[in-house]
Amino acid sequence: MTLAERITLTSVTAYSETDLVHSYDGDWANEEFWGAEPFNFNPLTEGWKYEFFDRNDRHRATVTQEFRVVSGGWVAGVYGKAMNEKNDATGYLYGGDATEMTSDYDFSVTAGYGQFQLPIGDRMVVKGNIRVETNAIRYDGTAGGYDDRYQFVTLGPVNYEIDHILVGGKGAVQFLLTPTSRLFATLARGYKAGGVNQHPYLTETNRLYDPEYILNAEVGYRLAGESLTLSSVLFAARRTGQQVSISSQQLEGDPNSFFYYTANATTGTLAGAELDGKLLLGESYSLSASLGLLSTYIDPFTFESSGGNITLGSRGAAHAPSYSYTLAFDTGRPFGLFTHLEIIGKDEFYYSDSHDNVSGAYQLMNAHVGYRRGPWSVKMWERNILDVRYAVRGFYFGLEPPDYKDKLYVSWGDPRHYGLMVEFSF
Repeated sequence: MTLAERITLTSVTAYSETDLVHSYDGDWANEEFWGAEPFNFNPLTEGWKYEFFDRNDRHRATVTQEFRVVSGGWVAGVYGKAMNEKNDATGYLYGGDATEMTSDYDFSVTAGYGQFQLPIGDRMVVKGNIRVETNAIRYDGTAGGYDDRYQFVTLGPVNYEIDHILVGGKGAVQFLLTPTSRLFATLARGYKAGGVNQHPYLTETNRLYDPEYILNAEVGYRLAGESLTLSSVLFAARRTGQQVSISSQQLEGDPNSFFYYTANATTGTLAGAELDGKLLLGESYSLSASLGLLSTYIDPFTFESSGGNITLGSRGAAHAPSYSYTLAFDTGRPFGLFTHLEIIGKDEFYYSDSHDNVSGAYQLMNAHVGYRRGPWSVKMWERNILDVRYAVRGFYFGLEPPDYKDKLYVSWGDPRHYGLMVEFSF
């Protein structure tokens, strides 16, 4: 075999242009609702309305280029990306303090990576990879609106250029116990890029956020038998410079000034286990299940707000339930009648890193029944069969006049819903 036959060179080029329109109708009930008892809201007195509209026209252009060399179990490559995004927004912006906003955002990435796979004997394989990335961010944004004298004024511009060098990689060992089962262990370091918060009213200390790094270790076992497949993993990780989503109401008594931005906590940890498997019960029946256990903790961190310094953390992460599970039973063959019934469950979780309100635990039941013949199949499905009312998001801020006390508002998950699906495969 010649050298040319043993080496593969690959080039991947991609280019895309996207035009998007994002519009938002801020409609916290209507003026008649808020004007009645017990609220007695008067927009002329307060200086703002609950109902507003804004529109953002966005143009994004992205080009990527990758060159990769593969030889046996060895891989090396370089990657580049250049993205430009332009935004032009109009309407009720930044709580009504602006009526127009333009921004120009450039994000570029240059990276190099390598990977190897090395067999050791007949049963052990060692794998490793590394990636070194440089990314550069440039953001220029301006906004303006009309003051109390109906004169157009410009808000403070947001102009930043930042660069980060990021290094990540992974090492793994696999050991074959039998032809259908193996043990594995990995140690990996990953990262998430930093960035710029665009809101013009943020303090300078909250404007930029740094990259986040995670060091993760896991051990596991996998089985791929004829009647039983099983995967189990134990993991633990430490997050450094953990990025958290902070919600902030900038002006007391104005719920339209509520927004989210990204900040860095100090450190965080997580540990848990994942188990999933499928058991074939004859030719036409199968039982599958999964279970996830998770424990998280965010160290205390302090950030600056309009009301002074606020300390958060010292608790679990947001949207990280301590357990989640699924249990499903399927019947049917590749042709004819088939059915599916599943139960899914999730423990309570914190809604946000910005407050300590938690959801409730819930369990849902889903099912479908169908018929398959050749390339055709028809399926009737129903989700949330028991019509459970469960919350998926929670927001905590002052919305209701006249006192505008902070209160929890939740977004509910989908109620019972059903439908019919017809598929044709070719």
